[in-house]
Amino acid sequence: MATLTPAAAGWFWWRQRTRALRWWPLRGELGRRGRRRWRRAHAVCLFLSPPRSGHSLLGALLDAHPDAAIGHELDALLFLRWGWRLVEVLPLLERSAQWAATQELLPGGYGYRLAGQGQVRQPLVVGDKHGEATLVELARRPWLRQRLELTSPAPLHWLRAVRHPLDNIATIAQKIDSIAAGVLPPGGTDLQRAEAYFFQLADWMDQGGGPQSRLLDVRHEDLLAEPERELGRLAGFLGLELDPAWLARCQAILRPAPHLSRREVCWEAGQQERILQRCGEYGFLSSYGPEEK
Repeated sequence: MATLTPAAAGWFWWRQRTRALRWWPLRGELGRRGRRRWRRAHAVCLFLSPPRSGHSLLGALLDAHPDAAIGHELDALLFLRWGWRLVEVLPLLERSAQWAATQELLPGGYGYRLAGQGQVRQPLVVGDKHGEATLVELARRPWLRQRLELTSPAPLHWLRAVRHPLDNIATIAQKIDSIAAGVLPPGGTDLQRAEAYFFQLADWMDQGGGPQSRLLDVRHEDLLAEPERELGRLAGFLGLELDPAWLARCQAILRPAPHLSRREVCWEAGQQERILQRCGEYGFLSSYGPEEK
């Protein structure tokens, strides 16, 4: 397993400590608010995804549903690591979703603006879309899974958002200085490090999540090609109404084809074939085999 460098470990530790401590005096009130606000919730939704996999788009689409609030990278598990209960974090997740809805561009350099983001008609689904942080925390601290289950006011539902590995790895390599600081494997080219990190996260994705009935895989390419079908699957999985206005808003911002980042980088000989061969080791990546390039 990749380990944190001392500098990165100190930065992560300070970020977690200050964020949790800043809100610590309000834990009691936040817990009461969370229980009242989300007492009829169908699901608490967490993502298990590599960075640059399209899960931010998926989170934005879900947050635009009138009955859902998906926080933008609050890192809910960091709070649980410092002694919080999940029900106490739910109001902060909703607050995070409201903040993200006001931003033209989010810290990652992208933005998805849909009508209805940050607004909740009926509080039925709440979640955190930071798939990378959730994977890393669960892999390094497995005891957090039990704390999630014990302190959640609704059943946990897990989303594995995936994108073609060649495009995903290429984008990680292009953004390697701004993501996963301290957990990337050392040595090698940017593409080699991105490949190693991608498959480390894939190992954790394979181990993560709950029962199959509460785990849904969403392919980025399928979401773009058949949005009505894929959004219908997502709504059914989370117990949400398939709202026609929501579907129309989502379809309006989805482009028909994915961005092929793989064409923007220089691969070493045999690297693409090696990556596609390895996809067969993972059920959620097996459709991206050598026959699909």
